[in-house]
Amino acid sequence: MIRNEIRPFARQILPTITALRPDTQELAESFPKLATTFSVLNEFFNELAYNPGAKQGGFLFFLDWSNHNLNSVVSSADAHGVLGRTLVYLNCEILGLLKGASEINPTVNLLVGLLKPPTKAECQAQGIPVLGATAASVKASAARAHSSALDGRARAAARGMLSKLGLGALGAAPASGLPRSLAAGGGG
Repeated sequence: MIRNEIRPFARQILPTITALRPDTQELAESFPKLATTFSVLNEFFNELAYNPGAKQGGFLFFLDWSNHNLNSVVSSADAHGVLGRTLVYLNCEILGLLKGASEINPTVNLLVGLLKPPTKAECQAQGIPVLGATAASVKASAARAHSSALDGRARAAARGMLSKLGLGALGAAPASGLPRSLAAGGGG
């Protein structure tokens, strides 16, 4: 095969190669670091395709996984293009930051108005510390919220479990022929 095919091919292509030699020398002078560039690219792609073993995923595994996750995130669209699904989490620690940013930037003010983060009073009622609030005020407001919830449950139990059976929608008496005592909410 070498004697009958490769050697005749090398003899036929030799004049073409000698004609290209001056052009390739000029190319080598124009791009002196071309070999270094391709060796760096080769090393990069080798590292990208490296698979550390069966128990660990390589870069290509995580690249495919992140592409799948990206497709899931932007699977919704409207007339303006794809929409990314997001979950906005606002906690009580950033209330001061949001307030300060909303005073300066009208766009942030609009977003804060739409997202409705918890207020200082709501955080304190849940016993969550807020920047600028003392520990005593947080405990006191949490105790008030807890006692008012207990008082509300006690009042509901005192009224009786079936006391509001006769009421219609939104607490109005129904238009049916129930006795007046049942329609007014009296149990009996």
